[in-house]
Amino acid sequence: MDHWSSYWKSTQASAVTDSQWGDALAECLIELTDEVPQGGMALDLASGNGQLIRYLSHRNQQWVATDLADIDAIEGAVTLRQVPLQSQPFSDGQFSLVCSMFGLEYGPWPSSLNEAWRVLRRNGSLILIVHHELSVITKEAKRDLADIDSFLSSGVVNCVENMLKAMGKVDTDAKFVALENNLNARKLKQQLDSLLRCLKGQVSADFFDFQLQGIMLVLNEMMGDEVKLKLSRWQAGVGELKSYGERLKHQIASAKDEKTLNSGINGLLTCESEFTLREMRTKDGQMLAWAIKLQKY
Repeated sequence: MDHWSSYWKSTQASAVTDSQWGDALAECLIELTDEVPQGGMALDLASGNGQLIRYLSHRNQQWVATDLADIDAIEGAVTLRQVPLQSQPFSDGQFSLVCSMFGLEYGPWPSSLNEAWRVLRRNGSLILIVHHELSVITKEAKRDLADIDSFLSSGVVNCVENMLKAMGKVDTDAKFVALENNLNARKLKQQLDSLLRCLKGQVSADFFDFQLQGIMLVLNEMMGDEVKLKLSRWQAGVGELKSYGERLKHQIASAKDEKTLNSGINGLLTCESEFTLREMRTKDGQMLAWAIKLQKY
């Protein structure tokens, strides 16, 4: 979970980064909770940076936020860290409202759903926004992951590292050593150009441009810096990219189809329970997520 902990500690981290998607999600959450009585204890599962709580900040709730990652404290909520979705430290029926936005599905299914139901009191509401296997969010995650896999397997990473070492300062003034170093650097530059031409045809234009900027930064703009600093900057960037890839894999694997959702939900319901399941879309028709509301009687 280290990659999630570092992600949520980023000031730019967000469950939803597109403003259009964020507006649609906020409207949907308000609609789903419109008839839910205000007040009482509310639980946000897999809270991340508390985006869902901010969306519902107009409600008079006493919020508790839990997450398996080492998240920062959520403003306006008691924050509990390193809490597995399937093992919440609360008594049965402790909350009148239990919510999760792009969180509950990351836990073991349907155990995480069963646990959310356990801590929900009778006459309480369970509100979920869940990744849809056909959503634009999932499709973009698959595209980004394909770009990352292509980049990491292209040979570019090792070539840049070798170039940095070849271009670095040597511990001798011998001219033939410096000459050999420069020749090696030129050969590596030719190799890098070839690898980049190949990569350009395999990944999206935005991804290629972003990676190219990073390469130019360490090779050109940091010319006066020590080799260790250049390598450290490059390796840190590659490490962040790998972590992003791990998060994408987790996200894609968590996306649910209707059959899987219905199977888990139907295992909870009694004759006195109610639930609604619908697809949530933006105003221009883009699929965003599953929107779920369960009422426990």
